Amino acid sequence: MMTQRPPEAPRRRKLLVHQDVLEWMDDPRSDRQLQQRARLVFSQLAAQGMPPQVKGVQGLGRGWLRTDLGGNSGHQFYLWWARAGSPPVKHLALDPLEILVRAVRHHDETHAALDPGGPDQWVSLPGQELKDNGLFPELLRSQQDAIESKVRLRVLRGQPGTGKTTVLQQAALGAPGQRTLYLTYNALLAERARDFFDQFAPDPSLVTVLTFGELLRRVLPAAPAVVAPLAERITVLARALDSAPRKFAPWDKHPEELFGELHAWIAGAALPTPFRGAPPCEGQLLREEAFVKLRARTLDERAARNAVQAVQALDPRLLPEIVGDPWWARRALDKVRAGAKPPKVFADLHAVFVDEVQDLTLVEIALLAALVSAASEGREAPLDVMVAGDESQTVRPTDFDWGAFADAVAPTLGPGSTFDLLGNVRSPRAIATLVERSWSLYQHLDKAQRPRGRADLEIEESVSGRVLRCRVPDVATLARVGRALLERPSTVLVFPGARVPPELQPDGLDVWSSDAVKGLDFSVVAVVDGARRIREIEALRARKNDQVQSLRARTRADQFRVALSRATDTVIFLDVGEDPSGDGALHRLCVDDQEGPLEGYVASIDPDALLGLLARDDASAQELVLEYIQEATALLHAHPRRALDRLRHARGLLGRADSRCGVSDTTIRRQVHRLLGRAAWINASQQGSLDGAELMEEARKALQLGEMKVAAKASLLVRDLVRGDADSGASAESLLALRAQVLTEFAELREPLDRALRSWAASREAALLPTGRTARVKLLEAVGGVRALFVDDQPETARVERALRRRVAVALREESHGREALDVLLPLDPRDRAEEARCHEVLGQLREASLAWEESGDLVAALRCARELPDLDRALALATRTGSDEASALRWACSLRDLLSGHRAEAEGLNEHERGALARAFDDALPSRSGARRRRG
Repeated sequence: MMTQRPPEAPRRRKLLVHQDVLEWMDDPRSDRQLQQRARLVFSQLAAQGMPPQVKGVQGLGRGWLRTDLGGNSGHQFYLWWARAGSPPVKHLALDPLEILVRAVRHHDETHAALDPGGPDQWVSLPGQELKDNGLFPELLRSQQDAIESKVRLRVLRGQPGTGKTTVLQQAALGAPGQRTLYLTYNALLAERARDFFDQFAPDPSLVTVLTFGELLRRVLPAAPAVVAPLAERITVLARALDSAPRKFAPWDKHPEELFGELHAWIAGAALPTPFRGAPPCEGQLLREEAFVKLRARTLDERAARNAVQAVQALDPRLLPEIVGDPWWARRALDKVRAGAKPPKVFADLHAVFVDEVQDLTLVEIALLAALVSAASEGREAPLDVMVAGDESQTVRPTDFDWGAFADAVAPTLGPGSTFDLLGNVRSPRAIATLVERSWSLYQHLDKAQRPRGRADLEIEESVSGRVLRCRVPDVATLARVGRALLERPSTVLVFPGARVPPELQPDGLDVWSSDAVKGLDFSVVAVVDGARRIREIEALRARKNDQVQSLRARTRADQFRVALSRATDTVIFLDVGEDPSGDGALHRLCVDDQEGPLEGYVASIDPDALLGLLARDDASAQELVLEYIQEATALLHAHPRRALDRLRHARGLLGRADSRCGVSDTTIRRQVHRLLGRAAWINASQQGSLDGAELMEEARKALQLGEMKVAAKASLLVRDLVRGDADSGASAESLLALRAQVLTEFAELREPLDRALRSWAASREAALLPTGRTARVKLLEAVGGVRALFVDDQPETARVERALRRRVAVALREESHGREALDVLLPLDPRDRAEEARCHEVLGQLREASLAWEESGDLVAALRCARELPDLDRALALATRTGSDEASALRWACSLRDLLSGHRAEAEGLNEHERGALARAFDDALPSRSGARRRRG
């Protein structure tokens, strides 16, 4: 799946910053933490058009938006701002990409109107000028050191919220005029990175942003574009283990842990070079002895051998599906090591920046190092590399540790320098402290199983946040409370594990796993059954002599920390049933013996009081709509169905623009309709979508309301493709012609538009053909257009086009349109000479048919056509080559023909009458044969 944006230069947002704000930023009496928070909000406004937290204003200030800067009580001061088209600035005719930043006000100052001022009171600043004017987040000393370091390999280590991504992106900005590659975990993070570089890079076209999966498929196009979710692959493995001919203790009872060993080590560490004493691996799976050696510190020999044997007992056809990207990464690595050139994106590259490196296996890391090494050959200076990660934030089971990373890259990239980032610059204080304390979950684990790179966190965030504990008596109450929570924007229910137990999803309650929330931020994260999960971790830790149970403890601790770190305002521990251990281990995380309770911690709140506390009765429709926009934008790639649902909620809240209960801001109204249209496109283009046509009709209506006329027209064409009608070739051809205009109007539709075209082209291989020569030709032209559009990254389309050309040619030939069929076949490379031969036979061109059959390798058919001509010499030659019994008869016929034609010396004395009599006698003497008619198909 390709998500790279088109190369045309993006339009830049501009912040119109009022003098009052600039004076507050320059005033030494202003709170330094509030100023730093404001700088972060400025950068978010410039990069994304909206910060993660937004509140509306009622009364005289209606239409202004405000973002929390924190303060003494955690929510004391707000930055007020407005976008073009909103009521406070509608009369000022601002450009659609201009945002007015008006004031910093106390939270009580919402009753008084706020004059926006005029151009003479504003300073207009595009994103790239924020830094020069002191309005960009200040870097901590450790962050600045990492950026300024001149070593080839720089390694950033830090907990969630310590600014690893900020350092990577600012380091990439520090190479003006040079090409850089930025790699990250998923499509959402890639889109956010592109937003950043579009607004802040001097030349955004010099920065290429890809996900790890996209880079893999550029090296190895055969790798599947979509990998099944983690929980599904573990389920496939569990079922395969159940049907195995014997049991493989202890793994048969722990498929999740076996999956971790397979993904991280048996396949994920199958390196073609020596590694930590293990010999080079020749295939895509480690041999038993190598695995035993590499896992000696963690697994006893019996468990290690049984793990490999369990994998070896699986159906080999399941392995690519279960393992996913590491399986294909090894094939890609072999390709690069065999001398294949790196993808075009590495041409003239200066540096590579890698975020979330902890989610790469060793073989994927080795592939990246090999690509960097190959791209560095012949250059005066090798490519620089900067990576960032956190060992405890893995959502793919990679068993990542910095020591193994260093050993894997040292042969190609050298030792590098490590920078530990300690200051929390993102999470509210209470949540950052909770995440910091959760390191205690690793206590008592063997040293080899604990994450490395841990240091005490320096928490300076000005916003407080809150942590609440709520216990529900049963799953029925869980379903009621959970659904009520999900009605509010930016809220998620998370089970801290890889697979959500069915009993925690009563009546289909939407509870996510830890890996599903990776990279996403939510205002409220409700951790479901967290207390029981911590008790499980403690029980597993206590079994020190059981190495598999220790592995389970480490994995569960990682999953727990991932869930906690996704909250930007509130963490709720939502537990089911009675707690047999009283306050228990979870309470100890929230109430430290030395430091006391977390700021904003509520130790017990009943379900109805919780819902009342979180109710948004005082929120305006505009405020709720903005929160839905934020949440849906983050969910579009990984969870498009939920994004669509949230945007439908937002559409329902818009009301009439002239209603006091509705949203009057035309910019927000357009944004909702445009995002809704985009979400409908994304969902319709998903593999296996059953309501694609209805979704594209919904997209058309939404995009019309969002004033995207070209995209609305394209929605109708995609609707035709999704329906899969036999005569959809004309719609595809029209869509290809319209594609450039669509992307000019709405560039974010590139991915679903291209996916719809590719899916349609792929489906044509087995779909019914349209009737009529014209419709079939249009179909071929459209598929050829798709093939030409994706020639570099979608070789599968070329195979589909070839198969489709042959199908169309066969249909035309069977309808006796031999000439048209030949025209369809001739562009094929290599040519289909057998089908061409059949077309020549339809046209009565037996000589051409015989030659084509011969080239195809079918000498019997070539002989048949030669005899039907007849061409006795060619027939004799072909019969001789095939060893046919017909050769003697043909040889006799050739001799007789020569005699009758005067080519034999004996016939020179015969006159014309004698020759004729002899010919008639010969004809009468030959026995009649059936099947002498010429074949026509």
